[in-house]
Amino acid sequence: MLLLYLSLFVSFFLTGLLAFGGTPVLPAFIGNIFISQHEWFSPSQVSNLIALSMITPGDLALNAATVGGYTTAASTLTTGYSILGSFIATLGVTLPSFVSTGIFCRFKSLLKELGITQTVISWLKPVIPGIALSGAILLMMPDTKGGDTISNWELGVSIFLFISTIIGSAKFNFSPIFMLLLCGLTGWILF
Repeated sequence: MLLLYLSLFVSFFLTGLLAFGGTPVLPAFIGNIFISQHEWFSPSQVSNLIALSMITPGDLALNAATVGGYTTAASTLTTGYSILGSFIATLGVTLPSFVSTGIFCRFKSLLKELGITQTVISWLKPVIPGIALSGAILLMMPDTKGGDTISNWELGVSIFLFISTIIGSAKFNFSPIFMLLLCGLTGWILF
């Protein structure tokens, strides 16, 4: 029991470190934690968790911690311990933000003078699209849709929708909500 709570805290603490300020790589990271590292969820459950987090208020990391901690503790232990699991995971994901904000406020002028922030951001810029693409590929896996295999047609349509969403949002400044609804409608019609 204690090991599960510690594992939830550490996993979501690391997620909170990555998610400070919001990030597009979070679905891949959360999928890695829940599926590969701990085998708490199946790929379809992670897909449902991400979808649920997108339609509820708050960011992906916080919602995934709350729901993921509750569900993991409820499935491993008993329902009575699930609220504590949810609390511990949520504490883990929010703690890095509180600590980082305190540190940044304390040393703001020094960091600005040294130019460290811009250097780190310039190093991370080329990495983020690749990690975001790995999250998209994770969501296209067969188990996330409840089937055994993914056809070439489904893969082609998914890749087309992914590229169209990037182009529509970046080049034509379409609203992300509009693009999400358009992709959902297209998927509903075609599949």
